[in-house]
Amino acid sequence: MISVKLDEVSGGDDHGETPATLTGTLTGVYEEGSGIVTMDVGTSSFLFKSLSQPDETLFTDVHTRWTTGQGSYSAAGYSCIEGTFDAPASFCGDYYFGFNQIDESSFDYSETPGSRTIGGDDIATGPLREGFLYYNASVASFDGLTLIMQTASWNDLGPGGTSTDGIQLVFTVVPIPATAWLFGSGLGLLGWMRRWST
Repeated sequence: MISVKLDEVSGGDDHGETPATLTGTLTGVYEEGSGIVTMDVGTSSFLFKSLSQPDETLFTDVHTRWTTGQGSYSAAGYSCIEGTFDAPASFCGDYYFGFNQIDESSFDYSETPGSRTIGGDDIATGPLREGFLYYNASVASFDGLTLIMQTASWNDLGPGGTSTDGIQLVFTVVPIPATAWLFGSGLGLLGWMRRWST
């Protein structure tokens, strides 16, 4: 098991790549053999802002005790919180408000998976946003210091590119503090000295 810290989460669509603001529990463990990262304590929140209007938030993904790897995702709880961006649509619910421009639909994350009810003349454009649909990542690279995980749909053309899709997560290895090394060495030395002094 390798201790890791989540440093970056980026989401992408046809408009480009959007980095998230991360809060909450951002440390976990990476099992190199299985390719799975486990964030099994607390809650992690990823807030995504509008590229065109950076002061406006699109939505926040909230994960509780979650794991990702090998193209799968699981969590004790997941929810999407709608942001402040003024649009005739729901980013979490993935629907348009219809011709009357009134939100007449609802969604609920009190159970996993969540549920959605389309009402009035609202129009669903895709499934309700869910962790298992958007965060089912796999290891793209690991050099011993940095772990990059991506969903199968991630496609980043880089600077000047015009198409991104999916999610990318970047973790860094949390080094063992030097004091832990010294403490372990000290205990070993004490045991050696005790053995030879009797």
